[in-house]
Amino acid sequence: MKNLLLICILLGSVSPANAQETSNPAIEKLAFLEGKWTGPAWISLGPNNSKTLTQKEDVQLMLNKNVLHVEGIGSENGKVLFHALGIISYNKQTEKYNFRAYRETGLSVDAYFIPKGEKWIEWGFDIGNGAKVKYNIRINEKGQWHEVGEFSPDGNKWYKNFEMTLDKTI
Repeated sequence: MKNLLLICILLGSVSPANAQETSNPAIEKLAFLEGKWTGPAWISLGPNNSKTLTQKEDVQLMLNKNVLHVEGIGSENGKVLFHALGIISYNKQTEKYNFRAYRETGLSVDAYFIPKGEKWIEWGFDIGNGAKVKYNIRINEKGQWHEVGEFSPDGNKWYKNFEMTLDKTI
């Protein structure tokens, strides 16, 4: 009987009427990123060491538009060099975005995520000892996803270490 009551409560909480009430406008406003994107990317791997990649991003609104799922794959000559997954949600109590990013290496990080304007986002994280990484994503006048990444060893002076310009394919 106890299990039957639990099942009824769970099923009742996922009815279509409740589902419509639970979508999150803070996540829905990120819908401009939804789709499949591809294009060139440049990454610095240290002094005098950079690579040009083909970058693909697959972005989906999920869980009734409460989560943004972002998967990025960077490859060179068909070989995957970078594979990451980001999960973005919005906490109504704190009125802040939550962003957890994962790498194919098993590393993960909690990042900040701030919409800065229409079709403009900044996100980033602390590395430790005052060092920081930040990225700015903007949809440019051609409708392309343009993203620039920067590294700071001290939080004051910034160095560009990543750039991509992607076209939406779907």
